[in-house]
Amino acid sequence: MPHRRTEVKVGLTVMAAAAILLSGLLWIKGYRYGYRFYTVQILFPDVGNLETGDPVSVSGVNRGKVQHLELREGQVLVTISLGNDVVLKTDAEFAVKNIGLMGERFVDVRPGKAQSKLDLSAPAQGFYDTGIPEVMGVLGRMVNETRELVLALRSHLGSDSALGGLVEAIDNTRHLTAELRGTVSENREALGQAARDVSSVAHRLREFAETHESRLVRTISQFDSASATLMAFGGRLDTLSIGLRTLVGRVEKGEGTLGLLLSDDDLYNQLKTAAQDLDVLVLDIRANPKKYLHVQVKLF
Repeated sequence: MPHRRTEVKVGLTVMAAAAILLSGLLWIKGYRYGYRFYTVQILFPDVGNLETGDPVSVSGVNRGKVQHLELREGQVLVTISLGNDVVLKTDAEFAVKNIGLMGERFVDVRPGKAQSKLDLSAPAQGFYDTGIPEVMGVLGRMVNETRELVLALRSHLGSDSALGGLVEAIDNTRHLTAELRGTVSENREALGQAARDVSSVAHRLREFAETHESRLVRTISQFDSASATLMAFGGRLDTLSIGLRTLVGRVEKGEGTLGLLLSDDDLYNQLKTAAQDLDVLVLDIRANPKKYLHVQVKLF
């Protein structure tokens, strides 16, 4: 009888230990009694070495795990489970991030703060956060490229002639800099005076323009009026030239009384020459109006 009691006690102890162990495992795995989950699908451009069963963190707190990974049109469709106490909003963010130095991954979820809830009928869009392995890979490529650059520079600048040319260029630059510094130092007062003169001239021109603004406007208006008058005068001369040509044509045909009176060849030639000179005058006025337009500007 005592032996049987001992066996019962041992059996109860083993069962209690198994229950405690099972509860601990379930707790570590994220299972909670009466805790419900729902699934969310997210598209990532890359997931690194994310695997099924990896944790899902919500604002730093473990609230789910990765259920499934699937390739879809150049992206990775990740299905995760989230606790029902996590409410996703339309501005929620999803990212695949790095946990430790060995490249372990997890899904980081930011629920968002918008008023409306996220539509779970379509996959959400996430982004891939570059971790330490990727950074180390980039650093490795940078080291290789730096090594190649050093080798290229050494091959081009390693010869005596190339090094001599480089040293000479540096010396020339040093001498030029010293000469420029000396020139500026010697002529500092003159350069300062020149700058002050330019500033004074600009100031005077500004004062002149502001003081004589009305006169300048009136002079420009007079110039525009004179130009218009000259153009009108040129038009009248052109009309006179056309009339004179018509008259000469009628004279050539012997039409009218004037044609009969100008039957003298000398008088006809003089009239024709006058018409030609008038044409030349009209063309010259159009080409060089400044020769016939004199505007005197007097501001003082």
